[in-house]
Amino acid sequence: MSTLRTGRLTRRADPGLAVALVFAVVAAWPLISHPSLPSGTDAIQHLYRAYEILAAWREGIFFTRWAPDFYYGYGYPIFNYYAPLTYFLAAGYGALFGLVAGIKFVLVLASCIGTLGVYLFGREQWGAQAGIVSAAAYAFAPYIALSDPVLRGAAPEVFAIGLGPIVLWAFTRLARTGSRAFFALAVLSLAALIASHNLISFAFAGLTGAFLVWDALLIQRPAGVAGWLRALWLPLAAGLLAAGLTAFVWLPALLERGAVQYQNAFNFVQVRRYTAASVLLAPGSASDAQVYYSADINFRIGQPQWLLGLAGALTALRSGPKGRAALFFALAALASFALMLPQADPIWRLVPVLPYLQFSFRLLGVLVPGLAWLAGAAADWLLARLPAGRLVVAPALAGICLLAAIPMLTPLPWPEFG
Repeated sequence: MSTLRTGRLTRRADPGLAVALVFAVVAAWPLISHPSLPSGTDAIQHLYRAYEILAAWREGIFFTRWAPDFYYGYGYPIFNYYAPLTYFLAAGYGALFGLVAGIKFVLVLASCIGTLGVYLFGREQWGAQAGIVSAAAYAFAPYIALSDPVLRGAAPEVFAIGLGPIVLWAFTRLARTGSRAFFALAVLSLAALIASHNLISFAFAGLTGAFLVWDALLIQRPAGVAGWLRALWLPLAAGLLAAGLTAFVWLPALLERGAVQYQNAFNFVQVRRYTAASVLLAPGSASDAQVYYSADINFRIGQPQWLLGLAGALTALRSGPKGRAALFFALAALASFALMLPQADPIWRLVPVLPYLQFSFRLLGVLVPGLAWLAGAAADWLLARLPAGRLVVAPALAGICLLAAIPMLTPLPWPEFG
């Protein structure tokens, strides 16, 4: 009996998960190895907000909508309008190790969750070795490893981007299997995403919903009423339940938006909305890692990422489920890239929901995972045609992503945060 159980555990164990976790830790190594946090970034705002949560806990208040120390002691209802989950995580970790460490914990955890999620979804579509390539392309992308966590210090956004691939994987598995476990995971992961960042949650919810419809219509093509119910109604039910569980986040903000100058949050960023294609497509360099939060941050896709993504997009020409999955992410990546360019200004003005993203570069949070999955599609295509190189293709492509990221993984030491 013990031998049988050991065999089952061996079959279930996936070394790809460990490899993806190693990628995540290497990508987050600047945060792990450097003391404190970069000064002059959004991290200081998130530190103050986490402090307000921790101070409320010490007063016996588990959840507060009011930050009494903000605005020179007059207080401000920040948690009535801003998703609070990352502040709870930072406060919980910070209660033991300090709040600066709490913010770093959120940033490092996001790298691990996101890379594992990208691997799991890539494995679902194109196999384990392709999933490893996807994990490397995601973890070592400039926006994921450098720009968002280190140069911007945007902890809630970083954490929400990390949750996005888990949400997509969980909902896809739910649609395909109807499993109770994946129903629970889908609900909890989406609820966590909504409670992490007001804006990124909309982007990933849209991507997930679009893929589920695409998967049902063009990839899985379930037979019978039961198949269609599992493919579409179960994810819809999970989504509605997640929205209900997080109503404490979005409902008060929706009903009470007239009590503050809510619209001003989306009107002052016109100049910094778009990013030139020459900047997005340029290779990352050591100089990119030395500019802490300013308008001079260079937002890059990463050359290996977009080159492998382009190769993966060509696999959409293949017949069968793998080709149709690649076509979806090719279209999603193209749309995300186009919306970041200055030429997309008429679209931003025409579509009223887009300005709520504030900055076009936030779409890198959707574009990078999409390109990572396309990189996995390219790896799968190569593996099918080079069976003798099955032990070489994935490590080589993952190594290329790592080598391109090395200049960005060695930022200048930053001073103590204080």
